[in-house]
Amino acid sequence: MPKLRALQSLRAIAALLVVLDHAAGLTAGHGFSREPINSWATFLGAQGVSIFFIISGFIMTYTADSAEDPTAPRLRATRFAARRIIRVVPLYWLLTAVVAVPMFLLGLHRPVGITVARLAKSLFFIPYADAGGNMTPVLPIGWTLNYEMVFYALFAVILLLPHRVRTAVLLGALVSIVIAGSFFYPIASGVNPRSPLEFLTNPVILLFGLGAALGWLKLKFPQWLLAVQDVPLVAPLLAINLCVFALAVHHPPVELRWSVLFWFVDFIVVALCAFGRPGTWPRLESLGDASYSLYLIHLLPVFLVYFLWQGLHFLYPVPFIITAVGLSIAAGLMTYRWIERPLTRSLSRLAFPLPATKEVEGELVEVILSSHP
Repeated sequence: MPKLRALQSLRAIAALLVVLDHAAGLTAGHGFSREPINSWATFLGAQGVSIFFIISGFIMTYTADSAEDPTAPRLRATRFAARRIIRVVPLYWLLTAVVAVPMFLLGLHRPVGITVARLAKSLFFIPYADAGGNMTPVLPIGWTLNYEMVFYALFAVILLLPHRVRTAVLLGALVSIVIAGSFFYPIASGVNPRSPLEFLTNPVILLFGLGAALGWLKLKFPQWLLAVQDVPLVAPLLAINLCVFALAVHHPPVELRWSVLFWFVDFIVVALCAFGRPGTWPRLESLGDASYSLYLIHLLPVFLVYFLWQGLHFLYPVPFIITAVGLSIAAGLMTYRWIERPLTRSLSRLAFPLPATKEVEGELVEVILSSHP
């Protein structure tokens, strides 16, 4: 399966949007006016997450949903689940421990309402409402992984079905989940989920279905190639979304109908990178390879720089944002090189011992490494 380099670049852009969200959001009210900076920063982060979810649905379908796969359905589903666990869980658990252990040792877990039970729920991707009523795990950025793991579980079940019906059943299942949730709370309100049921049936899960539909199209029509180049159009399209959002915030509330419009543009962005004329963006691709590490680790350097910025009483927010984003990129690249990649390689060799050549083993590891959220 050829590696789609533009999607690696897009992963980097999505991760940077999330980092920018948290870096810029901290400056709201500290050098910048609280609004609209806080709202714009949150929107940028939401755009990054939306793109991640669509890419995830695309990659899962594109790499796993092959008609020529002779593997028995149960074995195929089991291998898929094992690869997803190897890819996502170890680094997430490690960084959750980096956050949780000092908090418990210093007694800092009490003010924020972290208990052993909530820590266990965080580690096993069970959503819960924190002390503030938000569905936030111990490692705050991990809330998106709760959605990812639910999608992976659903996709593993779908792999038991015949190839020709998998994507249709997957889309039907996601739509059915959202419709079922609408009987318990108003999905069109735009209000953040406040209970596990609201969280798990949130319409945001439909983004995985959009990505899966794109993956199906890529498999069915592999020769499709748009006349436009892929990555250069990402920035203008996201700028369109930002302009629409600036209009939306003046006509509150920002309901589901606005989100659908934003998601449509995000869908076009991913489609361009999947079907557009390929370019070469080596630095973005390298950062895209490390995007999972960057996504999970970035809160630590961002808050470190923030505390230093506050301690020095430095009033200018732009240097803070630049420094926080730069250190986050460095931390993400180092985490990927020295922790994530060696850890994933070691665990994949233990889980999938191959009596084959090193080239085959390397191909397996590359698939595991390239198909992250």
